[in-house]
Amino acid sequence: MKASQKLAVTMMLLTGLILITAPAVQGLVIDPNNAYYGDGYKSWAKFRQDVGKQQAKITSCYTKALVKCIGSTDPNTTTAEWPSRCNAVDPNSSTTDTDTKATWKAALAKCDSKVDLAKKNPADPNGVIGYRDIGCPAEDPNWLATGMTDYQNKTMETTRASVQDVANSIPGSCDLFGAPSEGEDLQACLVAMGKAAEKTVKSVFKCQEKCENDLANKKGNGGPTDNQLTCSADAPPALPNPFTECVNKAVEKGRKLAQKNTAAGALWDSAMGITLPKLDDSTNDLYNECRCGSGIGPCPIVP
Repeated sequence: MKASQKLAVTMMLLTGLILITAPAVQGLVIDPNNAYYGDGYKSWAKFRQDVGKQQAKITSCYTKALVKCIGSTDPNTTTAEWPSRCNAVDPNSSTTDTDTKATWKAALAKCDSKVDLAKKNPADPNGVIGYRDIGCPAEDPNWLATGMTDYQNKTMETTRASVQDVANSIPGSCDLFGAPSEGEDLQACLVAMGKAAEKTVKSVFKCQEKCENDLANKKGNGGPTDNQLTCSADAPPALPNPFTECVNKAVEKGRKLAQKNTAAGALWDSAMGITLPKLDDSTNDLYNECRCGSGIGPCPIVP
C-alpha cells in the first residue's frame, strides 16, 4: 500500500475520531474583566467549565461503550461489516449478536442518563438564559439551540453520530496499517486504537481545561489570555511549561497503549498529527467564541 493511500485513509479515520473525541463545543471567553457578568463571574466560569467536563465525559462514555461492543462481537467480521455491528446512531439496527446488542443499547442509555449540562446553571431552570450566557454553544451557527435542554439533546445526537463515523472508518485503517481484513487481529487493532485514542484525548482535554482556567500561572496561564497559542496541544509552549509537560505525558501514555497492537502503534503518530490540531480548534471555540450574535448577552458588538 502506497504511503499516500495510507495517509488518505488515516485522515479519513481521524476526521471521524475527532468528531467523537473532540466535539465542536462553541462558547465564550468568560474572564474577570467581562463587565457583563459583574460579581457573578465565578459562577458562570464554573458553569461553562462543568459543561465542557460533561461533554468530555459523555464522549468518553460512548467511546468506551463502542470499544466494549467491538471487543464482544464475533471477530469473524470483515472491514466492510464492522461499521454495522455496533451502530451508535440507531442501536436497534446493530448487527452484532443479540446479547452484545442488548448490552450495547443499555450502555448508551446509561451514558445518556448521566448527562445534565444545566446542572450548575446559575440562571433559570429551563436553561434559556444559561445557554445564552455561556455564548450559545453550537457546532455551527445554523443549529443554535433554544436553551440548555435543547442543546443537551443536540449534543448527545451529534456525539452519537460521531461515534458511528469512527465505527465506519477505523476498520479500513487498521487493515491498511498491518492488520488483516478480518479476524481476531483486526478486532485487536480496533480495540487498541479505540482505547488509546479515548484515554489520550480525555487527558489532553484535561490539560487544556486546566490551562484555560488558570489565572495563577500554575497550569499554563491560559486564563488571562484570549488566544489559542497559550494552551495549544499541537504547538505547545517551549519547555519548561506545566501545560506542555501535561500534553506530552498524555500523548506518550496513549502511544504505549496503541503499541500493544502493531497496526495501531504504526498509526499513532499520524493520528496525533491530525488529532491535536482538532483539539486545539475545539478548545479555542469553547473559550474564545460567542455564537449568540453581535451585542446579544455577553457577545461583543461587532461593527
